Amino acid sequence: MASSNIDSYQEERFVELLKEAVVQVKTEEDPIILSNYKKLFQKNVPITLRAWVSAYLAKSMLQAGNKGGRLRRNDHAKSNRKFDRNNKKENSKNFNASNPAPSPRIVIDPAVSETIFFSVGRNRGVYPRDLVGLIANTVHIDRDRIGDIRVLDNYSFVQVYAEDAPKIIETINDLEYRNRRLTVSFSRKKGEKVEDEQDATVLASNKSADL
Repeated sequence: MASSNIDSYQEERFVELLKEAVVQVKTEEDPIILSNYKKLFQKNVPITLRAWVSAYLAKSMLQAGNKGGRLRRNDHAKSNRKFDRNNKKENSKNFNASNPAPSPRIVIDPAVSETIFFSVGRNRGVYPRDLVGLIANTVHIDRDRIGDIRVLDNYSFVQVYAEDAPKIIETINDLEYRNRRLTVSFSRKKGEKVEDEQDATVLASNKSADL
Protein backbone atom coordinates (compact mmCIF):
# COMPACT_ATOMS: atom_id res chain seq x y z
CA MET A 1 0.00 0.00 0.00
CA ALA A 2 1.39 3.38 -1.00
CA SER A 3 2.26 5.82 1.76
CA SER A 4 -0.16 8.72 2.23
CA ASN A 5 2.62 11.00 3.45
CA ILE A 6 4.25 13.66 1.26
CA ASP A 7 8.03 13.33 1.23
CA SER A 8 10.27 16.38 1.52
CA TYR A 9 11.06 16.53 -2.20
CA GLN A 10 7.39 16.38 -3.19
CA GLU A 11 6.57 19.04 -0.61
CA GLU A 12 9.30 21.32 -1.95
CA ARG A 13 8.12 20.86 -5.55
CA PHE A 14 4.49 21.44 -4.55
CA VAL A 15 5.37 24.72 -2.81
CA GLU A 16 7.40 25.79 -5.86
CA LEU A 17 4.43 24.99 -8.09
CA LEU A 18 2.09 27.12 -5.98
CA LYS A 19 4.52 30.05 -5.81
CA GLU A 20 5.03 29.92 -9.57
CA ALA A 21 1.26 29.90 -10.09
CA VAL A 22 0.89 33.03 -7.93
CA VAL A 23 3.60 34.83 -9.90
CA GLN A 24 2.08 33.83 -13.24
CA VAL A 25 -1.39 35.01 -12.21
CA LYS A 26 -0.02 38.37 -11.05
CA THR A 27 2.33 39.10 -13.93
CA GLU A 28 1.78 36.97 -17.02
CA GLU A 29 -1.66 35.44 -17.44
CA ASP A 30 -4.50 37.15 -19.30
CA PRO A 31 -7.07 38.08 -16.62
CA ILE A 32 -9.95 37.81 -19.08
CA ILE A 33 -9.08 34.22 -19.99
CA LEU A 34 -8.51 33.30 -16.34
CA SER A 35 -11.88 34.79 -15.44
CA ASN A 36 -13.56 32.53 -18.01
CA TYR A 37 -11.83 29.46 -16.58
CA LYS A 38 -12.78 30.52 -13.07
CA LYS A 39 -16.43 30.77 -14.07
CA LEU A 40 -16.31 27.27 -15.59
CA PHE A 41 -14.66 25.94 -12.44
CA GLN A 42 -17.28 27.52 -10.17
CA LYS A 43 -20.09 26.29 -12.42
CA ASN A 44 -18.97 22.66 -12.43
CA VAL A 45 -17.48 22.15 -8.96
CA PRO A 46 -19.63 22.33 -5.80
CA ILE A 47 -18.48 25.07 -3.45
CA THR A 48 -17.76 22.57 -0.66
CA LEU A 49 -15.34 20.65 -2.89
CA ARG A 50 -13.52 23.50 -4.64
CA ALA A 51 -10.53 23.53 -2.30
CA TRP A 52 -10.23 19.73 -2.59
CA VAL A 53 -10.50 19.78 -6.37
CA SER A 54 -7.90 22.57 -6.54
CA ALA A 55 -5.53 20.46 -4.42
CA TYR A 56 -6.18 17.44 -6.65
CA LEU A 57 -5.43 19.43 -9.82
CA ALA A 58 -2.22 20.78 -8.32
CA LYS A 59 -1.19 17.25 -7.27
CA SER A 60 -1.90 15.93 -10.77
CA MET A 61 0.21 18.71 -12.32
CA LEU A 62 3.03 17.93 -9.91
CA GLN A 63 2.92 14.21 -10.70
CA ALA A 64 2.91 14.91 -14.43
CA GLY A 65 5.88 17.22 -13.98
CA ASN A 66 7.76 14.54 -12.02
CA LYS A 67 7.36 11.94 -14.77
CA GLY A 68 10.82 10.78 -15.64
CA GLY A 69 11.94 11.83 -12.16
CA ARG A 70 15.69 11.53 -11.82
CA LEU A 71 16.57 12.31 -15.44
CA ARG A 72 14.52 15.48 -15.31
CA ARG A 73 16.14 16.57 -12.06
CA ASN A 74 19.58 15.92 -13.56
CA ASP A 75 18.72 18.00 -16.60
CA HIS A 76 17.40 20.72 -14.31
CA ALA A 77 20.64 20.67 -12.31
CA LYS A 78 22.72 20.97 -15.49
CA SER A 79 20.54 23.84 -16.66
CA ASN A 80 20.99 25.59 -13.31
CA ARG A 81 24.77 25.22 -13.48
CA LYS A 82 24.80 26.65 -16.99
CA PHE A 83 22.55 29.51 -15.88
CA ASP A 84 24.82 30.24 -12.92
CA ARG A 85 27.87 30.44 -15.19
CA ASN A 86 26.11 32.74 -17.63
CA ASN A 87 24.72 34.82 -14.80
CA LYS A 88 28.17 35.29 -13.28
CA LYS A 89 29.52 36.45 -16.63
CA GLU A 90 26.64 38.87 -17.05
CA ASN A 91 27.06 40.21 -13.50
CA SER A 92 30.75 40.82 -14.09
CA LYS A 93 29.93 42.87 -17.19
CA ASN A 94 27.47 45.00 -15.24
CA PHE A 95 29.53 45.29 -12.07
CA ASN A 96 30.37 48.96 -12.62
CA ALA A 97 26.82 49.95 -13.48
CA SER A 98 24.97 51.54 -10.58
CA ASN A 99 21.55 50.45 -11.86
CA PRO A 100 20.33 48.27 -14.70
CA ALA A 101 19.01 50.12 -17.74
CA PRO A 102 15.26 50.71 -17.39
CA SER A 103 12.84 49.23 -19.88
CA PRO A 104 11.94 51.68 -22.64
CA ARG A 105 8.80 53.61 -21.77
CA ILE A 106 6.39 54.82 -24.40
CA VAL A 107 6.31 58.63 -24.35
CA ILE A 108 3.09 60.33 -25.45
CA ASP A 109 2.93 64.07 -25.99
CA PRO A 110 0.66 65.50 -23.24
CA ALA A 111 -0.99 67.68 -25.88
CA VAL A 112 -2.52 64.59 -27.56
CA SER A 113 -3.02 62.38 -24.51
CA GLU A 114 -5.52 61.74 -21.73
CA THR A 115 -4.98 60.17 -18.33
CA ILE A 116 -7.45 57.47 -17.29
CA PHE A 117 -8.29 56.51 -13.71
CA PHE A 118 -8.53 52.79 -12.80
CA SER A 119 -10.00 51.77 -9.42
CA VAL A 120 -7.40 49.06 -8.81
CA GLY A 121 -3.82 49.18 -7.59
CA ARG A 122 -1.02 47.42 -5.77
CA ASN A 123 -3.31 46.16 -3.01
CA ARG A 124 -4.97 43.92 -5.61
CA GLY A 125 -1.61 42.69 -6.90
CA VAL A 126 -1.69 44.88 -10.00
CA TYR A 127 1.44 46.02 -11.82
CA PRO A 128 1.87 48.25 -14.91
CA ARG A 129 2.26 45.24 -17.19
CA ASP A 130 -1.12 43.94 -15.96
CA LEU A 131 -2.87 47.14 -17.00
CA VAL A 132 -1.09 47.15 -20.36
CA GLY A 133 -2.28 43.59 -20.97
CA LEU A 134 -5.81 44.37 -19.80
CA ILE A 135 -6.15 47.36 -22.13
CA ALA A 136 -4.43 45.74 -25.12
CA ASN A 137 -6.36 42.47 -24.90
CA THR A 138 -9.75 43.92 -24.00
CA VAL A 139 -9.86 47.04 -26.15
CA HIS A 140 -7.63 45.60 -28.88
CA ILE A 141 -5.26 48.52 -29.28
CA ASP A 142 -1.50 48.36 -29.78
CA ARG A 143 0.65 48.37 -26.65
CA ASP A 144 2.73 51.23 -28.04
CA ARG A 145 -0.35 53.46 -27.72
CA ILE A 146 -0.19 53.15 -23.93
CA GLY A 147 2.12 55.60 -22.21
CA ASP A 148 3.05 56.36 -18.61
CA ILE A 149 1.42 54.23 -15.89
CA ARG A 150 1.29 55.06 -12.19
CA VAL A 151 0.14 52.22 -9.93
CA LEU A 152 -0.66 53.32 -6.36
CA ASP A 153 -2.11 51.34 -3.45
CA ASN A 154 -5.79 51.49 -4.37
CA TYR A 155 -5.93 52.95 -7.86
CA SER A 156 -3.87 53.59 -10.98
CA PHE A 157 -3.47 56.23 -13.68
CA VAL A 158 -2.76 55.31 -17.30
CA GLN A 159 -1.76 57.75 -20.04
CA VAL A 160 -3.19 56.97 -23.49
CA TYR A 161 -3.85 58.80 -26.72
CA ALA A 162 -6.88 61.07 -26.40
CA GLU A 163 -8.62 59.42 -29.35
CA ASP A 164 -8.38 56.00 -27.64
CA ALA A 165 -9.54 57.12 -24.19
CA PRO A 166 -13.34 57.02 -24.72
CA LYS A 167 -13.20 53.49 -26.15
CA ILE A 168 -11.02 52.26 -23.28
CA ILE A 169 -13.38 53.72 -20.68
CA GLU A 170 -16.50 52.42 -22.39
CA THR A 171 -15.06 48.91 -22.77
CA ILE A 172 -13.41 48.38 -19.38
CA ASN A 173 -15.59 50.41 -17.00
CA ASP A 174 -17.67 48.05 -14.82
CA LEU A 175 -15.68 45.04 -16.06
CA GLU A 176 -14.97 42.34 -13.45
CA TYR A 177 -11.22 42.22 -12.78
CA ARG A 178 -9.43 40.59 -9.85
CA ASN A 179 -12.84 39.83 -8.28
CA ARG A 180 -13.86 43.50 -8.43
CA ARG A 181 -16.00 45.65 -10.69
CA LEU A 182 -13.66 48.24 -12.17
CA THR A 183 -14.40 51.94 -12.15
CA VAL A 184 -12.65 53.50 -15.14
CA SER A 185 -12.99 57.19 -15.97
CA PHE A 186 -11.13 60.27 -17.11
CA SER A 187 -8.74 61.65 -14.52
CA ARG A 188 -10.22 65.12 -14.25
CA LYS A 189 -7.01 66.86 -13.29
CA LYS A 190 -3.69 66.26 -11.64
CA GLY A 191 -3.22 66.93 -7.95
CA GLU A 192 -3.28 65.26 -4.58
CA LYS A 193 -6.74 66.51 -3.70
CA VAL A 194 -8.46 64.78 -6.60
CA GLU A 195 -6.42 61.62 -6.08
CA ASP A 196 -7.39 61.53 -2.42
CA GLU A 197 -11.05 61.87 -3.35
CA GLN A 198 -10.75 59.05 -5.88
CA ASP A 199 -8.90 56.94 -3.33
CA ALA A 200 -11.72 57.44 -0.84
CA THR A 201 -14.23 56.38 -3.49
CA VAL A 202 -12.27 53.20 -4.20
CA LEU A 203 -11.93 52.33 -0.53
CA ALA A 204 -15.65 52.82 0.01
CA SER A 205 -16.53 50.60 -2.96
CA ASN A 206 -14.09 47.92 -1.79
CA LYS A 207 -15.64 47.88 1.67
CA SER A 208 -19.10 47.55 0.17
CA ALA A 209 -17.97 44.67 -2.02
CA ASP A 210 -16.47 42.84 0.96
CA LEU A 211 -19.73 42.93 2.91
